Amino acid sequence: MNEPASKAEADRVAEEMRAEREKLSRELQDMRDDIDRRLAEVEREMEDTKLSAEARAEKEARRAELTEKRSTVDKAWNDVQNATSETWKDVKTGVSKTSSDVGDWFKRQAENVDKKTGADADKDGH
Repeated sequence: MNEPASKAEADRVAEEMRAEREKLSRELQDMRDDIDRRLAEVEREMEDTKLSAEARAEKEARRAELTEKRSTVDKAWNDVQNATSETWKDVKTGVSKTSSDVGDWFKRQAENVDKKTGADADKDGH
């Protein structure tokens, strides 16, 4: 009698893991797409031969930071894809933290732009 309940529980856990894996994969892919868009924008801006040395250095630093974030997101995405039922709990915790950290980084970048331009481009009141 216990066997059907155990199978049902195992099926429920497997479905929950699949749904969580899918959600995290989507979030990470969206972050990767956003980073890629921002990298392409920085690359286009760096094509300007009239950039001052200071502006070029800022853009190179931004490119390096974006590249680092992309690597972080790529590693997290790979972790999600390669997780097993035994490693899922740890992977989920680590990837959730990575996702949160990168999301917070994006918010800080938007605030920095707002401060530099005196605008509220992200419409958050800050």
